Amino acid sequence: MKSLLTIDELSQATGVSVRTLRYYVSSGVLDKPTGETRNARYGTQHLDQVRNIKKLQEEGLTLNRILEIKKESLRDKLNKKEIGEPITTIEIPTDKGISIVFMKELCGLKKEEMIEIAKDFAQYLEMRQKEKTGCQTKKA
Repeated sequence: MKSLLTIDELSQATGVSVRTLRYYVSSGVLDKPTGETRNARYGTQHLDQVRNIKKLQEEGLTLNRILEIKKESLRDKLNKKEIGEPITTIEIPTDKGISIVFMKELCGLKKEEMIEIAKDFAQYLEMRQKEKTGCQTKKA
C-alpha cells in the first residue's frame, strides 16, 4: 500500500465515507492531512486513527469522548517528554507584555490560524483599552 493516500483512497481503505472523514478532520478527531484541497494526503497514522475511531465508536464512545481521549493522550505525551526534548510552541506577542503561546502538538492549528487568533485578541485588547479610557474620561 502507498504511504500517502488521497481522501478517496483513505475512504476505500477504511470503509468510512469521504464526508465522514472530512467531518472527523474538522472536529479534530482525525489529524489534518499534509497539504490542502486536492493535494491533501493522509499517511499511515491517519489510517490507524480512523481504525481506532471506528473501534471506539463500536464500543459506544461518542466523537466528543474520543476527542477528549485524544487530547489527554497528547497531554500525556507532552508531560513525558525528556528534559531538553523540544516541544513545538509558537509565541505571538499581541500587546505590551502580553503574548499568546500555542502548543502546536495540542492545538493542531495552522500558523495562519494562530496569527488570526492573535490578531483578534489584539483587537479585543485595543477595544477594552478604549472602553477603559472612555470610562475614565466620563467619570472625570
